[in-house]
Amino acid sequence: MNINENNALNENKSIAIGLNAEDENTAKKIKFKIAKKLNYRNYLFIVFVVILWVAIAFIIDKIVTWNTDFSWEFTTTTGSFICFLIWIIIGFIRNRRTVRFYGDQRRRYDSTYTIEEAKNRKKARIIFLIGLILLIAGIIKLIITLTNQ
Repeated sequence: MNINENNALNENKSIAIGLNAEDENTAKKIKFKIAKKLNYRNYLFIVFVVILWVAIAFIIDKIVTWNTDFSWEFTTTTGSFICFLIWIIIGFIRNRRTVRFYGDQRRRYDSTYTIEEAKNRKKARIIFLIGLILLIAGIIKLIITLTNQ
């Protein structure tokens, strides 16, 4: 089957369901944007994880380490760097998948607007926001600790 026959077959499928190729692409983009958007449950999860990590850092600071002044900041900063490392790994995996997707000549000019890609971007954004908030909390606590000495 050559390219013209394949395009004609795709157009017939689109006509059969009442959509042309442009409408299908627009619908795919809309589904992609909806799937990657963060909702209130995602923000609550981010806040819960940050509060949990800060509570663990506070417990480690008060119970485990008696002689260091910067254990709380160290724990929150370590958590943020772990989140950033996971974020980088997720981005690396996403880029590898994209290279494999576009490596196929038949799909070279197609878009990667899949629901799986949108969910992966949402997960990466959640992990990045957790790391960013932990880093900001660690820096604020470090500044407070240094000004009180």
